[in-house]
Amino acid sequence: MMTAATLDAQEVLFEDSRQSGRKKKHLEAYAQRVQIWGMVQRIVGDVRAQNETPVPDEEVQATDRSWRTGEPPAELVQHLTTNECAQALQSVLSSSPGYASAYVTDRTGTLVCMSSRADGYSMAREAPFLRSYAGGSGAIFIAKPHQDPFLGIDVLEISVPVRDRTEVIGVLTAVRLVDQEE
Repeated sequence: MMTAATLDAQEVLFEDSRQSGRKKKHLEAYAQRVQIWGMVQRIVGDVRAQNETPVPDEEVQATDRSWRTGEPPAELVQHLTTNECAQALQSVLSSSPGYASAYVTDRTGTLVCMSSRADGYSMAREAPFLRSYAGGSGAIFIAKPHQDPFLGIDVLEISVPVRDRTEVIGVLTAVRLVDQEE
């Protein structure tokens, strides 16, 4: 069951409603930091650009299938980890201890950039994207902790809408190490 709170007049959805009020306050503080990352102009600009010239759906689906079977196109991975958006992510992550990685999607859930390899190319069916994009209205989503299959440690995902002024144009998801939470 999820519960909701507000952060800067934006809804915060907690996937794990059993957390204490104190724990939720800690998580909201982390979400506030991630929310600021979603305002970085190099991130917003790359999301805006991809939304203006979206990747065709057939291409997204084919790429996502090969990505999830362990065969992502090397050139695409290189682009997504080195473009302006990725450089901005790497910059905020390097100054923010306790975060393992982050990725940004456009309004369709397709990756725009990532700090390290993400689980797939399309996040359109993943809870962090769906809950944070929220049909275009935007919400902050804090997922339950889970074990990351690549890192082998417990993490939680914090997803925030990326906005161009007031319009929700994408989602930024940051992966926080659970043992770094308190």
